Amino acid sequence: MKWMSSCVLVIVSVVVVTLFLWLRFGSLDTAFEFGGDPGRDMLVLWDWRQNEKPPLLGPQTSAMPLNQSAVYFYLLYPAFLLTNGDPRSANYTVAVFWLVLFAAGMWGMRKRKDLCWTLLTVFFLSAIQPIFVSQTRSVWNPSFLPPLLTISFLSFFLLEVKYTRLRLWVWALSTSLAISLHFPIGALALAQLMYGIVFFRKNLFGMVVSLASALVFFNLPTLVFEMRHGFLITRNVLGGDWLGLSQFSRGENLWRLIDFSGGQNVWWANVGLFLILGITAWRKLRKEKDLLLKQTAFVFVVSAILTVVSGLAFHSHYAFGFATAWFFVLSRLPWKISASLLLGLAIIWLNPTQVAKYFAPARRSLEEINICLRQVCVSEKEPVFVSVQSGVSPFHVGYEYRYLMKKNGCEVRYIETDPESATKMAVVLDGSSYEHGKTTYNELTLFGDSKMVKTYDCGKGFGVVILSRP
Repeated sequence: MKWMSSCVLVIVSVVVVTLFLWLRFGSLDTAFEFGGDPGRDMLVLWDWRQNEKPPLLGPQTSAMPLNQSAVYFYLLYPAFLLTNGDPRSANYTVAVFWLVLFAAGMWGMRKRKDLCWTLLTVFFLSAIQPIFVSQTRSVWNPSFLPPLLTISFLSFFLLEVKYTRLRLWVWALSTSLAISLHFPIGALALAQLMYGIVFFRKNLFGMVVSLASALVFFNLPTLVFEMRHGFLITRNVLGGDWLGLSQFSRGENLWRLIDFSGGQNVWWANVGLFLILGITAWRKLRKEKDLLLKQTAFVFVVSAILTVVSGLAFHSHYAFGFATAWFFVLSRLPWKISASLLLGLAIIWLNPTQVAKYFAPARRSLEEINICLRQVCVSEKEPVFVSVQSGVSPFHVGYEYRYLMKKNGCEVRYIETDPESATKMAVVLDGSSYEHGKTTYNELTLFGDSKMVKTYDCGKGFGVVILSRP
């Protein structure tokens, strides 16, 4: 019977992995929306390859004036090189990262079938939760979090079962890398340390030292930058006035936490889900000892309290940590309740209307954009600044178009850092129009007086206007 149980586990794992890959890569050629943060990331990687200088800083956060670890770009770079700068290379990196950590977790838990089923349940929910899907079809730094947090929760559990250096460092490395990629995850790590203070404090010193050491390791490039520039980031952070503390009230943040973490379209369904999870988990813990359930429930509640009390604005990508925690809680409930919730969530999250949103064609495909920009770059041989006038985004920096124009042969310069390095500006029109002398934004102001010298009309509301300084 043991071989049969293992066979069933393997079959279910293959089905879940297939589902994961389908939801991440189905119709990606036509549905891929390239812009914003992914465009910025590709631009950083392109410049790294061009000037052979690895970045010292990772993506800048919007909530606080600081940067995540540059290790994010180091993770993306190999696939970027292997695919010759394909904008979807980040998607391949994230998928491989998830699957490798899932496989490593299953191998590590191979002698504990109950933990294998727990890991499989968490991976299944991570594969289909709408925010998890959408934010791994368009990759940015939080996209790596769910598998890291899964390993963190499992190794933290095993650490209390039996304290070993291997388990300690697996926990410290997975947790610190998650924090380095997305600082708000620090609330979950703090909740784990608080759990350690309450329940196994004799090993707390080793946990703090290992976590701190791992954080220093993953943020060494940032420390190098800080020493070179007089601790500029530290001074900005200590200066206060963080945008993330003024966007929403604490009550609004609580509701956003519930909505985004629950992943359902109506607030009462999310509230109902968490009530069922909370009541059932409490009843089970009163009847029997389930250490993993106790740990993850504790971490979920305490980290939620810490996050709401901090006043830090709660955005959709902050849900990764909380959702992963309640996935663990669900996986440890009595099997009838757990199976019922899994079935219900699968029906909701995999309904045809929801799945169709992932596969819906993008406003314009990468190929359409490249055809247009290739035409521009064949004609424009001089250095050029790039900005965008968009009908769907309020931002004008146009990282994605700067990247694609570089990839198509244009000599793109950055007006923010080197305003005298070019005499022309390409204004990409994306579902909008340009009126010379009337359309204004920061990049045009930096460019100064100009005249229109050429227009490229690529159809479907897309084109490029070339401006030149007198």
